[in-house]
Amino acid sequence: MRQPVYGLGHIRVLEAMGHGGSNAIIITTAVFFGFSLVTVCLRCFVRLKVVKSFGSDDALMVAAAAFNIAFAICGIVGAMYGMGKAPAYLSHRPGDVRRGLL
Repeated sequence: MRQPVYGLGHIRVLEAMGHGGSNAIIITTAVFFGFSLVTVCLRCFVRLKVVKSFGSDDALMVAAAAFNIAFAICGIVGAMYGMGKAPAYLSHRPGDVRRGLL
C-alpha cells in the first residue's frame, strides 16, 4: 500500500481540522456573555436610577456577573489554544495543549 505524501495540502487540512468546534465555542460564549452583561447592566440601571433600591440580591447578581466574566475569558482563551480542536492539530502544537486546558 502506498504511503500518503504530506505536503502543503496536508498543512491546509490540519489547519481546517484544527478549528473543529472551537469557533462554535467562542461564538456561543461571546453571545451568551453579551446577553448576560446587557441584562445585568440594565437591571442595575433600573434598580439604582428608577427604583433607587439596590438590594443584596442585586449585589449577588453583580458578583455572579464578575464570575461570568472570568468564565467567558477562560472559555475563549481555552478555545483559541486547544479546547474543541482535533487531536491531530494539537499533536503539532504541544505548547497550546497546556494553554487550552486553562
